[in-house]
Amino acid sequence: MVISFKSVTKPLFRETLAEYSRNSDLGPVTCVIVDGIMYSFANDVAEELGIRVITTRPYGACCLWSFCCISKLIEEGHIPVGAKEDLDQEIKTVPGMEGLLRRRDLPSVCRQPTTDPLLQLFIEESKTMTRASGIILNTFYDLEGPILCHIAPLFPNVYTIGPLNALVKTKIGDDIISQCLSSSSNLLEPNNNCLTWLDSKPLRSVVYVSFGSIARVTHGQLLEFWYGLVNSGASFLWVIRHDMIEGVTGDDMIPMELEEATKERGFVVDWAPQEDVLAHSAVGWKIGLDMKDTCDRLTIEIMIKTLMKHRREEIIRSMDRFSKLAHDSISPGGSSYNLEKLIEDLRST
Repeated sequence: MVISFKSVTKPLFRETLAEYSRNSDLGPVTCVIVDGIMYSFANDVAEELGIRVITTRPYGACCLWSFCCISKLIEEGHIPVGAKEDLDQEIKTVPGMEGLLRRRDLPSVCRQPTTDPLLQLFIEESKTMTRASGIILNTFYDLEGPILCHIAPLFPNVYTIGPLNALVKTKIGDDIISQCLSSSSNLLEPNNNCLTWLDSKPLRSVVYVSFGSIARVTHGQLLEFWYGLVNSGASFLWVIRHDMIEGVTGDDMIPMELEEATKERGFVVDWAPQEDVLAHSAVGWKIGLDMKDTCDRLTIEIMIKTLMKHRREEIIRSMDRFSKLAHDSISPGGSSYNLEKLIEDLRST
């Protein structure tokens, strides 16, 4: 689908850019900011028309750097990752990520054969990305400085302007953001009643669970996760999309014990106002733990207890430290004031 999208979109994108440059009262297009994965067709068109390109990725530097190193890892035999291989084995040949990167940390597509079209797409897009005149990343130097040093030679300009959500608030304020969000479309209609429920909970006491907008689970997997949540004893807010459960039938009932326990300390919604939830004082501390490959009810129960009880203070201290660094980065003189440089560079094109 992605490949078809690119081939169909390329001529339309060329026509749109050319038409806009001919007829816009604002003058010709001088720069295009494009997504780093759905990217190569836009780069080709922009180069044809003599337009500058800046690419952007919503994730951090570590993820970007691992994508850039996929070809190297294939040559070294680390990819594809076999089904029976030790996923915890460290990969020591990615500069800057020694002692950090394991096989399991690579994108899931790296477990496919090297001829897999999607894997080849990632390789192609990662190479094409470096043809841009700059890249915008949602990170900051104090968080990923060593990795950013390895990325810098690949791009003429690296604009680290994260954390974006906090940076935007410092620039335009909460009131305007609220107005924009109220008029924007959501994938599903959020259930704001969960915020009232969160208001009744103590500080950092609630586990927020969401599988996002794409992932799907079987009914059996849903029950295992549900039992793990209930058995952990923690309060939880859980987003279960109406289309998230695969192959569900009328016979797939939810056990009464789960329903009763959820009424006591849980809240389930089709969709949540995620930014408001994550900013709420009752919700944990914005971090998770790696459950690896086995996600049965006992594993989930243990991981939640580890997160909310056994390692609670250790994790809170660590996250509070990084939270301070993030806030410092968006203060005047902070590393995320690369936004000012980005704006200056755009104006100069």
